[in-house]
Amino acid sequence: MKLHKLSIVLLAFLLAGMAMVPCVSALKQATDVEGRGDISYLYDDVSVYAANTQNSMGYSASPYFRPAKSTILSRMTSDYIFHFNGHGEPGKFQISDSSDVWITGTELSSRSFPNMKFALFQCCNCGVTSSSDGNLVASVVGHGSGSTCAFGYAKDLLTINGAIQYSQGFWDAAQGGSSPSSSHYSALSRLQSSRACRYTDDSYCHYTSLVASGICSSSLVTSRAAVPKTESIEVGIPESTISTDIVNDAKSKIGKFTGTEVTGLKYIGSEKSHGTEHYSFTSDTARFVINSATGRIEFAQFNDAPVQRVAVDKDEAYTIAESFVMQKSADVKRTTKTSLKNTFATLNRHSDSDSDYVFVWREILQPADLNAIPIIGPDSVTVIVTSTGQIRLYSEFIDPGTIQIGLEPKLTEEQAWNIASEYYAKQGLNLDAAAKDSKGLMIWDDNANDQGWKSEGKQFLAWVFYARETSDITKGGQIAIDSQDGHIINYAIIT
Repeated sequence: MKLHKLSIVLLAFLLAGMAMVPCVSALKQATDVEGRGDISYLYDDVSVYAANTQNSMGYSASPYFRPAKSTILSRMTSDYIFHFNGHGEPGKFQISDSSDVWITGTELSSRSFPNMKFALFQCCNCGVTSSSDGNLVASVVGHGSGSTCAFGYAKDLLTINGAIQYSQGFWDAAQGGSSPSSSHYSALSRLQSSRACRYTDDSYCHYTSLVASGICSSSLVTSRAAVPKTESIEVGIPESTISTDIVNDAKSKIGKFTGTEVTGLKYIGSEKSHGTEHYSFTSDTARFVINSATGRIEFAQFNDAPVQRVAVDKDEAYTIAESFVMQKSADVKRTTKTSLKNTFATLNRHSDSDSDYVFVWREILQPADLNAIPIIGPDSVTVIVTSTGQIRLYSEFIDPGTIQIGLEPKLTEEQAWNIASEYYAKQGLNLDAAAKDSKGLMIWDDNANDQGWKSEGKQFLAWVFYARETSDITKGGQIAIDSQDGHIINYAIIT
């Protein structure tokens, strides 16, 4: 077919015009996956929130709800960021809880991830190695570009609200330019201040059991990052938006807290938790969060010192942590006989070159009857000490109010367990095959209830139990029973 002369001219003009259009490189791809269908709002509150935040960091992020296995595997080979939230077991994660479909570390080891900067496996035991399924964290880093960082966790991740608060805290910090390592500790602060996970110990909220691999000290924000998104939680507020008196008072408190001159201190934002404003500051070497109502520093994260320090064992690390805790909480008083008692200690190995010790103290209340069962109060303090003896993190939950309830239970522990076991059975738990643990009596503030459970800002004296069954997927969680009338206050399921 012959082209008309005019057509040839027009075609040549169009081709020339096309050639003159500047080439715009594609944004870096990111994938966020929600694998759970039983809690529908997790998709919006975790995956969609993460994707929106990553978009403001300069990525082209897409959230997926229980996608096909082929979708995940094909996207991961091009991803710069990958984030999964859902069920997990050592060496694998479950794509959809409606079908028994998993992706294993062994499968990932056979693939290449040339672009991957960061992978977050936010699921139970996803940092643990399986003899048959490999290790998810190592498989991504070992087959990436060499600059990959990957996170998994060595224990169960309890509570739905905990999953939401950790994820949003992590990505908010990453959006502000923090590295994955620093964003992790910011997420722990969010857990503490939101009361989603007050007790980072052996039964509740295992986000301190981080397993990390690769290079995790670089910011994830790209050079093409867009203007930060606007959220109800204020992030990155310039210092000029709060009064000079507040800033100066905070600087004074931080100076007293550290015992040294703090250089480069800068106000970076605030967020409101349970009606109270919390101010965030960074310095050249640390990050701090101050409760505006009490004036207490509730969170401090210290950067690793550049100097090489001598390795310490668990006992030496405990001595360092205990001294720090007693110094910082010495002014906490109650009229009820109370004490802070260390209830948990563990060593977390984040990588071959990075490990730390986690210590948790809880408030212990002794009723007037000295033969009565001691009660775990609302206050708790967590300290993380590096394997070289440096304080890495201090996080406290100190309730300045009074205990509003009586400390004598009407139900026995056995009666409360019968109520709890009936509910566990309704959730499909095989109690004969489950590991069961009683946490005793606690002062339970229902502000800490998991999402979906009634919260009226009340205190309860609660019997608390934990049950875990591993079959195809891990089932179970923590349940709180009112010791007065036996109703279920809260049920926090394993995520």
